[in-house]
Amino acid sequence: MHKNHFLRSLKKNEQSLIETKIVGTIPEWVNGTLFRNGPGRYSYGDKTYNHLFDGHALVHKFRIMNGKIFYSNKFLETQSYKKSLSESRLYPVFGTVDKLSTLLERLELVVRWPKTLDNVNINLVPYGTEKIFALTETNVMYELNPSNLNLIKRVEIDKCLDQATTTMAHPHYLEDGSWITLGMNFKNLLPHYDFIKYNYNEKEAICEKAELIARIPSSHYFGLSYFHSFGLTENFIIFLEQSIKFDITSLLNGIVFNEAFSEAFHTLENFPTRIHVIGRKNGAIVQKKFFCEPLVVFHHINSYEVFELDGTLKGLVTDVCAYDPKHFEIKNFTYENMNSETLLGTDAIKSTARRIFIPMNEAQDEIECVAKKLNQEVIFDLPTINYARFNGKEYSYVYGANYFKLPFSIIKMNVQNPKEVFERKYDYNKKSCLPSEPIFVESLNPVREDDGVLLVMVLCDEVDFLSILDAKDLKEIARGELPKDVKSAFTFHGFFAPKTKFELLNKI
Repeated sequence: MHKNHFLRSLKKNEQSLIETKIVGTIPEWVNGTLFRNGPGRYSYGDKTYNHLFDGHALVHKFRIMNGKIFYSNKFLETQSYKKSLSESRLYPVFGTVDKLSTLLERLELVVRWPKTLDNVNINLVPYGTEKIFALTETNVMYELNPSNLNLIKRVEIDKCLDQATTTMAHPHYLEDGSWITLGMNFKNLLPHYDFIKYNYNEKEAICEKAELIARIPSSHYFGLSYFHSFGLTENFIIFLEQSIKFDITSLLNGIVFNEAFSEAFHTLENFPTRIHVIGRKNGAIVQKKFFCEPLVVFHHINSYEVFELDGTLKGLVTDVCAYDPKHFEIKNFTYENMNSETLLGTDAIKSTARRIFIPMNEAQDEIECVAKKLNQEVIFDLPTINYARFNGKEYSYVYGANYFKLPFSIIKMNVQNPKEVFERKYDYNKKSCLPSEPIFVESLNPVREDDGVLLVMVLCDEVDFLSILDAKDLKEIARGELPKDVKSAFTFHGFFAPKTKFELLNKI
């Protein structure tokens, strides 16, 4: 069985700036910082966290300037991390239980969030142009110092909002620095989804100007659909209630019998995907029942509006990376499975791009939409686009990571002509490597949508490096190689902060 060496459990920070060895030439206009977040440590003493999602947050920073790249990283000193480190004890995250907990301690979750449920290891998102937040999908997010990556402020959503009790990993970042985000609401008798706008004001805390856009009751009995992202057009929010159900009864049962939170997530393979459409500006919920076939979706790619020749709205397009719920089970993404690559090449991790068209000019109240496979031969997830210019607008190109088959690779696909596909395979010196989610950086004075480069953080047995690809054809134009004794770790998500826009985020 092929072994994966890339779900690493590191033990030390690399806080001093480490200059990388440059191969090739970095375009001079690539000037800024790539921030990335993911699980960096799983093991404490003889104990190991059980699930891919459970490793403690390690934030990585690549400062690119004057044709050079400098690297640093830091474990985020959350309550979960500090207690695991000092006590060699595993605290509950997603797929791990605290074997030392008492029933009384676990029952605390019924009335309040545990302080240790704060492992913000999924994403990093700017707020305004001066702040950066580390996110997960509980009630906690942390503001970071962009220079040294220390925690500045813990924000507990349930205490500062009258609406949602949780945050999410993928808020939409707007041109003025504000967010549109989504959270679970357990404050009413029946669970709801709350869509919230955090209006940016540099003089106020992130929650102080939060406003509720819309509230949607869950279609599930005593539970909610799991969500990780949603679609946004210029005028609408598109939200999918999908086949993964977070079941509250199972959660309560798990509290009593000390089972992992992951046991409360059930894949309902016959649950039709419910599509909700909400007015972005007025919060009006479109009172039609849109639905499509059962899907499991973590990541929306992009969404946009389609018009008739006379200018009236015809419909909405939302593109997603989707799995077949007949084969997908979130509990399968264990630390052991990911390290042994048991799931490699199976339908359990087979994600393809789907295009869902939502007709907005039809009279009937119940409308079945089609989730068309754009190219079923192209398998990828962690999709990104030229977000700054094309989020919510008609676009052509999506980039993503292939973790389905070896060698792992970066994919580019033209969604308007899905047969047009580029692939960059990573088998450095004939050794397997693991590329990250690709991040698009636009060139100066762009003419085409894909005028720019992709930044890809690559883990490799021999040497880790930051790979810089031409976004047009995925040819590598440069890389920054870390010293052999410096190791990075797997990451989920992140962003690039160009110095021209995010000057304070680029202070060394």
